[in-house]
Amino acid sequence: EEKAGSLYFEVPQSRREDLTREIDLIEEVIRLDGYDKIGEPEQESLKFEINDFYDREYDFVLKARNYLVGRGFHEIISNSLVDEKLVKDSGDDYVSLLNPSSDQMTVLRTNLQQGMLEVVKMNFEHMNDSLKFFEVGNVFSYSKEGNIVENKSILLTLAGNYDVESVDSKPRHFDILDIKAEVKGLLEKLNVEFYNINYYNYTGNIDFQLIYEIKGISAASVSKFSDKYLRKLNIDKPVLICEIPCLV
Repeated sequence: EEKAGSLYFEVPQSRREDLTREIDLIEEVIRLDGYDKIGEPEQESLKFEINDFYDREYDFVLKARNYLVGRGFHEIISNSLVDEKLVKDSGDDYVSLLNPSSDQMTVLRTNLQQGMLEVVKMNFEHMNDSLKFFEVGNVFSYSKEGNIVENKSILLTLAGNYDVESVDSKPRHFDILDIKAEVKGLLEKLNVEFYNINYYNYTGNIDFQLIYEIKGISAASVSKFSDKYLRKLNIDKPVLICEIPCLV
């Protein structure tokens, strides 16, 4: 109703989580009334001062993306919503949705690994046996204060057969030395040169992990998934990954 110069709306219970701000309501009204009814703006051109829009994070990601494409990696984009069963395996404190649209997309991803493994599995099933992928995406977690934290991360993946063939070399799978070389080259490209590498052995989902540390802060983590874990996902070839936070 309209009263005293104000409009009052009643929001159905099923949409209470979607309509929480004034702008959400405005968007609904425009959608129902028709986007085609929005008039042309009076201002035909805008001028921006580019110095005001300098973004260190954007430059960092762009430099990493260009380097990895030059190294023969293919970029993928996976969904930030994943199945709760996948996240439970990692043991992370994950963020659940109050009103999920699908029973297979109920939580926010805590890392980029789940989506990457789905892409690797699909490619192996289609006879693509040598894979070099990377993804740049946001991951979600809880802070110590209980707030939801969103961070950008870069994930590199080598899976299956080694991609360089020569007359005097036998066919083989990607191994730890291959991904260490890729990580070393990328970190140098990003001007990260002074770090310590710590080695850890595991018996769960991964066989071992390498942590690249700078003054006690993780700059990259390399992992090799265990054969037992990969068999659960119906993946029959080795998969090595490296996750790098956005270091800006």
